[in-house]
Amino acid sequence: MNSSFFLDNFGVSVPNIAISGISSDSRLVRPGHVFVATHAAKKYVPEAIANGAAVIVTEDNDLLGKCPVACVYVENARLALAKFCREFYPNVPEVLLAVTGTNGKSSSVIFATQMLSALGIPSASMGTLGVCVPPLLGVAPASNVVNAAPQFDPPPLTTYDPISLHKILPQLCCFGVRCAAIEATSHGLHQFRLDGLRFDAAALTNVTQDHLDYHGDMDAYIAAKTRLFRDLVKDGGTAVLALNSPACFFEVCNRRGMRVITYSCGESPAADIVAYNIKLNDNSISFDVRVFAQNFENITYHGIGAFQVENLLCALCLIIVAYPNVPVHDAVAAIAHTSPVPGRMEMAARYNGASIFVDFCHTPDALSKVLTDLKKIAHKSLVVVFGCGGERDKGKRAQMGQVAASLASRVIVTDDNPRFEDAQAIRWDVLSGISNLNHIVEIPGRREAISRAIADLGEEDILLVSGRGHESCQIINGDRIPFSDSAYVREVVEGMSLCQV
Repeated sequence: MNSSFFLDNFGVSVPNIAISGISSDSRLVRPGHVFVATHAAKKYVPEAIANGAAVIVTEDNDLLGKCPVACVYVENARLALAKFCREFYPNVPEVLLAVTGTNGKSSSVIFATQMLSALGIPSASMGTLGVCVPPLLGVAPASNVVNAAPQFDPPPLTTYDPISLHKILPQLCCFGVRCAAIEATSHGLHQFRLDGLRFDAAALTNVTQDHLDYHGDMDAYIAAKTRLFRDLVKDGGTAVLALNSPACFFEVCNRRGMRVITYSCGESPAADIVAYNIKLNDNSISFDVRVFAQNFENITYHGIGAFQVENLLCALCLIIVAYPNVPVHDAVAAIAHTSPVPGRMEMAARYNGASIFVDFCHTPDALSKVLTDLKKIAHKSLVVVFGCGGERDKGKRAQMGQVAASLASRVIVTDDNPRFEDAQAIRWDVLSGISNLNHIVEIPGRREAISRAIADLGEEDILLVSGRGHESCQIINGDRIPFSDSAYVREVVEGMSLCQV
C-alpha cells in the first residue's frame, strides 16, 4: 500500500511511499513500516528509524522537519493508529457486533457466536478467551475455508490493540467468518482501540464498580463505555441495553436516533425481550422467553448460574437485530445449542459428595450473583476461596470481602494475581470489609488455600474458587507462573483418588 491514505484521513501531504506495515512498538518496526508514537513514545523514534520506519506518526510537533524520514503530526496517535490499521487491513467480516459492560462480556459474545453457528452463520468471538470460532452445526465448511480449526495468536488483552485486531479480522474473513462479536472494555474504548471499526449493533450488559484505579471515578468509567454507542455504532445501527442500564446510555442512543432494544429477567418488566419462569435444575436452567409479542416456553440452557440467562438474552437480542431475516423462533431455539463458557460457573470436579465450581467473578456484583445462585442449589455448606488482583481497583476489595462473608458459610481469603503489590496487604484490604471474622480464614498462597478447602469439604457442600476463572497463569512480582484454578482443582481431587468429574 502507498502512503496516500494519510491524505484521506488527515489531509497531510507526504511523499508517495510504499508502506509494508504499521507498528506502535519500535522494536517490531521493519523496513517500510509506519511507526505510530504517542508523545510518551517520542524517545523511541530513533530506534524505529534505525529499524527501517518509512513514516513517523507523532503527537509531538517538535519532530516535524527534524526526521530523516516522512513525519506526520496528529493530535491523537491512538486514534490515528486505529484508523491507519483499518485502511491497511480493509477486510473485515460483513457483520460486526460489540458488547461492553462490567460483567458478562465474554459469555455474551461467545453465546452469540454459538447461536449464530447453530443457525448456519459462520461467526467468531474476540475477547478475554481469545479468538473462538464455533463449528457450524450440521453444515459443511464453505469452499473458501482453508482450515476448519483456525489458530490465532491474540494478545493477552480483552479488547485487542488495533494492530492485532486488524490483522486477525482479515484472517477470519479467509476462514469464511461472516460475523465477529467483539468484547469492548472501558480501557479499550478509552484508548481508541476499536475506532477503526463501525459496528452494526452494540450491547451493554451492566455497569458496576470496577477499574477505578484506571478511570478515577464511576463517571469517567461510564463515559468510556458510552463511547461505544456515541462514536462506534454505524448510523442506523442498533443498541441493545439491559433494562436497568444507566440513563445516560439511553440518552446517548436517543441523541443519535438509534434503535434501542431492551432486555431483562422477571415476570413483567417493560423490556422488549424478557426471560421469566426461570428454574434452576441440577445441571441446567429452564425458562420462558417473550420476544416482543411472541412467547416461547421451556427454553433450556445446559449450564448453571441464573445470571447467565441475562447474557443469553443479550446474545439473542444481538442476533435478532443483526439478522432480521432469521425467524425469531429459530433464534430462540438456538439457545439450546449454547454450552457453558470456560471459567464461568464451571463445574471443575466433585469430591466427597461435594461440588466444586470455578468462576471468573472479580467484582462485588459478580461475586454476589454467583454466590446467590449457588445458595439456591441444595447444599449443607457454601465455601468460597477468593482474593483480589494487585494494581487494580482497591476500592472493591473490602466490598468483596463483605459480599463473601454475608453469603458464604465459610470464606478463605487468599491470593489472586498480586502482580507487584504485597500479597498480604491485598488480603488485609479484603478482610477490612468483614466485621465478623468467625467463619473467615486467611491462607497465603492460592494452591494451599484450594487444597485445604477441598480437604475440608463434606458431603453436599459447595466450593466456589473465584476470581481467576479461565486464566492459565498467576502473575506474581512480574512473573507469569503457570496456574489454572480448574486444572489444579482436578489435580487435587484426582490425587485423593476420589475424582468424579
